[in-house]
Amino acid sequence: MSTGKEPKDFEVNGKGSDPQIEMSSLRHVQTQGSVVLTPEMFERLYLSPPNRVNGNLRRIIGNPTPFALAGFIIAFSPLVFSFLGWRQFTGGPTSTIGAFYFQGGLLPIIGAIFELILGNTFSACYFAVYGAWFLGYGATFTPDFGSYLAYSPDPSNPRLGMLQPGFLSGQAYWALLMSIFSIYITICCFRTNICLVINFFSLFLIFLFVAISFWLSVDGKTTTAHHLQLGAGYVSFIALDVDLYALLSLLFLTVNFLIQLPIRTLASSF
Repeated sequence: MSTGKEPKDFEVNGKGSDPQIEMSSLRHVQTQGSVVLTPEMFERLYLSPPNRVNGNLRRIIGNPTPFALAGFIIAFSPLVFSFLGWRQFTGGPTSTIGAFYFQGGLLPIIGAIFELILGNTFSACYFAVYGAWFLGYGATFTPDFGSYLAYSPDPSNPRLGMLQPGFLSGQAYWALLMSIFSIYITICCFRTNICLVINFFSLFLIFLFVAISFWLSVDGKTTTAHHLQLGAGYVSFIALDVDLYALLSLLFLTVNFLIQLPIRTLASSF
């Protein structure tokens, strides 16, 4: 409910006030003309630390975070079940390439663009990178791109290329770099909330396990590689549960639902 006073020490839609005011003091962010948000609510809505920007864009543009997060979760879930092999879903990513392109790739990247417009650089960064990863992953397993065909010893059977050391090693290096990016984001998320910390640390472990499993497969240690992929699946399942909780909490907050799901914020601790 709006009050007759403008926020004194933290203004998202204007120039703000004296920067010398203590960050630990009570602050509010006013959006949509009449809704006043605390920094904790801002962080829960945008999955990014509060920041000051000039202009009125946050009064004009809606919050892109929910659909970007939902797209990531929906595209991520088939990978989880593929790792675990549930309900005989062990055929790899080819059956869900459409989800990778349009939900895991398109939605987070659109969300990242709007996050940048709104001044939320941090959330724009991780949505863009993971969205691009989903697009790249989908493209890798799209036959028309011919990525694994180039490695196949038999042109009449392109899928043999997926089992070749060169292809597996290339995938391992890609996963390794994604794991490094994920641990960087994990460290930064200590300025946000516990759900994001768990999610991105889980992604760090997942990409690391996958990278090692690829290299083990190259060395012929397929049993150990399979165990690592199972480990990645179990970690992925934990991350999926946390992400679904965070999404529901975000949606409840977006519509000002009667019930609000608590999320432990960490900004005041770091």
